[in-house]
Amino acid sequence: MSSEDQEETEAEEAARYEKLAQEWGEPYVDLDRYKPEAKALAMLPEGLVRQHGVLPLKKDGMILYVALSDTNDLQALDAVKLASRCMVRGVLASPLQLSQAISRAYGEGKPELSA
Repeated sequence: MSSEDQEETEAEEAARYEKLAQEWGEPYVDLDRYKPEAKALAMLPEGLVRQHGVLPLKKDGMILYVALSDTNDLQALDAVKLASRCMVRGVLASPLQLSQAISRAYGEGKPELSA
């Protein structure tokens, strides 16, 4: 598969998840464009993030917004709630973008921070 074909597949997956979010009335995040906040990343240990496939995006008071590919994954949401001691709001993201964003944020041991 050429990189051009792979990019098309990534775009198709992102479009499919964005459409699902609209149909389900769920928020959606394009992780190729949105960078997680440093204070959100600091709320969860890397092991939990990788185990449950979640990415902390933003902390707003006592609410922690996390990206995940299944906003009905109660096990992941409960683990985040327990670890962060915050109310948790799930935001739908495509699995491929989520995996890549987790690697960007935690891959080198230094989070990629938003301005």
